[in-house]
Amino acid sequence: MTKEKHHHGSLREALIRETRRLVSLHGVEGFTIADACRAAGVSTAAPYKHFGSREELIAEVSALGFEELTERMNAACAQHPANSIEALIAMGQAYLGFVSADPEMFHLMWGATRQKFKNDTVEETGRACFQRLVDAIEPVRTALNLETVDTLEIALALWSGIHGLAGLQLGEKLKVVEGLDLNLYVDRTTRAYFSGLQQRTRR
Repeated sequence: MTKEKHHHGSLREALIRETRRLVSLHGVEGFTIADACRAAGVSTAAPYKHFGSREELIAEVSALGFEELTERMNAACAQHPANSIEALIAMGQAYLGFVSADPEMFHLMWGATRQKFKNDTVEETGRACFQRLVDAIEPVRTALNLETVDTLEIALALWSGIHGLAGLQLGEKLKVVEGLDLNLYVDRTTRAYFSGLQQRTRR
């Protein structure tokens, strides 16, 4: 790809796309702007027309990760009735699938260096991703007569459970449990959680 092919803002998108690919391959620490420039076919000065620093460019990739995760969760949820537990289970399984397919993106979005690669766009897309789960919980909460249970409580329980499982998965800590089917685990634990909530509200 040559410099002449980048017009009307396409350079910015090309740099984000190539940076995302390189981060997925080599991790944040293994990424350089020079690598992205070579891949995009532009000079090393070109990125600074759109990004103030390496950190700003990587932050845009982090935001893109949250957008992609939200899209995956939406697609998975849409395969089931909106008021069903299955819709929420599918969203959790989609989260695990995203992390498994691109662990370096997970580390970028949630790792120890996250503060370094964070800006308003990252915050907005991250909140929007979590809000999508909150919105998906509402019809399920109503269908199961759980109006007395706070939606945010449910969302935090589901998100933290999946997020923790994803971290364990990447850390290979689950190898001690041979033959564990993570998708089945998500299914069973989600159903058990809602069953517990229903029992709590009947007391």
